[in-house]
Amino acid sequence: MFSITRVNARVLGGAAVAALVLGTGVGAQAAGHRKPVKKVRTTTVAYQGGCGFDVAVGGTGGSGTPGVCPVGATYTVTRKSTEKFLTIIVADQTGRPVSGSLWLKGGAGTAVAEPFCGSLKNYRMGQDTYTLDLNAAADSTCPGAPTTGKLTIKYSNLP
Repeated sequence: MFSITRVNARVLGGAAVAALVLGTGVGAQAAGHRKPVKKVRTTTVAYQGGCGFDVAVGGTGGSGTPGVCPVGATYTVTRKSTEKFLTIIVADQTGRPVSGSLWLKGGAGTAVAEPFCGSLKNYRMGQDTYTLDLNAAADSTCPGAPTTGKLTIKYSNLP
């Protein structure tokens, strides 16, 4: 038969206490503090010409009619449930920034847009779907009009 000496009993007791501490509080707490990982989904579209018109009337916001496209195309921006932020980058062949509108609310004469010049970074999306237009004419705050280029849309869970 075995006899446990006082030294062995202390070692076994200490190991048991350590296992309890790590198994309940300290270990579980350490495992729950992970830094969130940024996930980005990217869509790239080639464009030719613009759509809509200038809605930049100083500051954010503006009004007009989304999706009136005599020349270019209107783009639908749809997020997935885990995506919270939107980045839009317009790369025109001229190298100049291009004016655009992210439509927040539709309606003839009552529509509301978030205007941008060249890009819109980490826009917090409050709805599932938006309409996006590249403005056919340059405005005073954004020197370029769309000719031919690339429209990059990035959706992410973190800014």
